[in-house]
Amino acid sequence: MVGDVGQAAGSLRSELAPHAGVALIGFCLGGRLAVLAGLREPVDAAIGYYAVKLDRHLDELRALATPTILHFGETDPWVPDETVRAIGGILADRPGLAIHIYPGTGHGFAHTGYLPCDAAATSLAHRRTAERLDSLTATRRGARGRAMREPGTGLCSAERSSGPTVGPGSPARSRQAQLPAARPSPRPRSSACAARPSRHTPERSRSTASRKRPRSDRLEQSA
Repeated sequence: MVGDVGQAAGSLRSELAPHAGVALIGFCLGGRLAVLAGLREPVDAAIGYYAVKLDRHLDELRALATPTILHFGETDPWVPDETVRAIGGILADRPGLAIHIYPGTGHGFAHTGYLPCDAAATSLAHRRTAERLDSLTATRRGARGRAMREPGTGLCSAERSSGPTVGPGSPARSRQAQLPAARPSPRPRSSACAARPSRHTPERSRSTASRKRPRSDRLEQSA
């Protein structure tokens, strides 16, 4: 399943741009898959909300280099406190990696419509995620711009016009930044098309009305 995530990331890059960055956001089991993909697949960032069963991968987590954010509820029964402490001990003081614990919240605190949902914690977690992605996007955008100005980078003019992208080892730009290329403005209609009469012009309406006589007139003539 983790390999499927890597294939999906590659497909997104082929659709967006060769140098496009791809970030993963997962919840619960999806958070675990996002983190494992950050370890094993060519993705640029991983964000996990109350990711479960990471205690099974503590040794592998020591090699985590992909920028990662983990959000945990303080009283989550599916992610015990000892697991959170173990993960924090492994990832502590490592650049690009962060763990946030939200007091008084449990599993699914960011699940809208779910009873344990906590609006304040959800808003804070989403803001932290967006700020981190935006910050890393801006950093990569500047790095790519400098690379374009350096000779021998192998970047052609088409790549320069493809818009801001994110290089390997950094999170993808946020959704707000992933804007499609502007489409050319449609050509104006020709004057012949503009002058063509509409099917519902007054002239056609009057001529149609003149052919339809009242029912009473037809009855009198037939008599």
